[in-house]
Amino acid sequence: MTTQPLLAFAPTGSGTTIGAAVELVENNDGGQVFIHGLLTHVWAAGDEESRRYAAVNLLSLRAAPAPVIA
Repeated sequence: MTTQPLLAFAPTGSGTTIGAAVELVENNDGGQVFIHGLLTHVWAAGDEESRRYAAVNLLSLRAAPAPVIA
């Protein structure tokens, strides 16, 4: 049996940590959410609907507390 190597937390390291497992990376092009190093949400600049969807999804997954997500 082979062992899979651990995934990196997030490729950039320049994001905002949200809770223990989530990192938010935002810039002029849009944003990205990583959970345990896996890219889970992406949105373009100005796409507020997708950004809000990502926040609601993080809350429903209990990936971080609501005040931290807000």
